Amino acid sequence: MEDMASKFTEDDLREIGEYIAARFPALKSGGVYSGYGDIKIDLYERMVRVEEELKHQRELILNVMKMMDKRFEDLRNDMNRRFSMLMWFIGIGFTLFTTIITGVFVLLR
Repeated sequence: MEDMASKFTEDDLREIGEYIAARFPALKSGGVYSGYGDIKIDLYERMVRVEEELKHQRELILNVMKMMDKRFEDLRNDMNRRFSMLMWFIGIGFTLFTTIITGVFVLLR
């Protein structure tokens, strides 16, 4: 084994080192993969995008709730108007009925 190592010159060893460093960057950086920083940045960017999307969804939900509140308010106003009309018609009908019955009793006497 010593014979084989002694056959390599300094240039050969430097060339082998550059080749290995180019192929395996983790070995060059001292055993820690330098891509972890990129992964952290990617995760941070992804978290920011998720937070922005959640904010957008929250705004949409608030808009939908406001629209629902307006719709319920419109329905309540419409039902109140209809109920008021119904009460008037019942009152008018009862008055007419009572007037007719009274008129019949007066004429029959």
